[in-house]
Amino acid sequence: MMERPLYRVLLIAKDEIFGRNVKAFLSNYMRICFHVRLVGDIVPDDVDPRGYDVALLDISSLRGRALGVLKRVKEVLDEVPIIAVTSVPSSEEYIMKLIESGADDYLIKENLQLSMLIKSILLSIEKNRVRQRRIVEEKLKSILQLAGAVCHELNQPLQVVSGYLHLIFPMFERKEYDGVERVLRIISKQIECMADIVDKLSRITSYKTIRYLEGQNILDIESSTSRSEQ
Repeated sequence: MMERPLYRVLLIAKDEIFGRNVKAFLSNYMRICFHVRLVGDIVPDDVDPRGYDVALLDISSLRGRALGVLKRVKEVLDEVPIIAVTSVPSSEEYIMKLIESGADDYLIKENLQLSMLIKSILLSIEKNRVRQRRIVEEKLKSILQLAGAVCHELNQPLQVVSGYLHLIFPMFERKEYDGVERVLRIISKQIECMADIVDKLSRITSYKTIRYLEGQNILDIESSTSRSEQ
């Protein structure tokens, strides 16, 4: 027998009857295992966003507080998708405000059916997974472009320092102190260059790339620093 998928649902509902009914519907659904926690219209302090796959927020009875409560819930739950349950009539403008305030989807309370609820939950969870994968991919891309830029910028002065360090020890043995001083000045100059690169890295405030190798971009450190934007 195939194991049922498990989804963890945070149900936020001031309407106790509605909350108990939805919890019962989901808990008794045979195809999918839903673990439902029912709370009031305020998210408790002990709620860990990492413990939930989706949140159902009943804002139908909150009237003028609905959008404010939705925003606060979104701040607490962070990356957890939120399905807002609202009442009719809901204008297109109001629905847009729900989305802007943090809702990933919405359902009409008076027309709510179990099939619609299940479909909305599954769709919101999948959309959130895709969104999180894209965020991770973009972060990795940014890290790789930054690493490529650092390697590119530091490679030349490091090669110069490494090359001249191999020359300096034989000069000491031959007591060519004038040559040693000249080499040390060159090494010092390259160290200053590396320090300047590190300083630029600490002042990155934007994200601009340049073409590096075929099919590969790296971060344009010079154009991405705060000083270059002044």
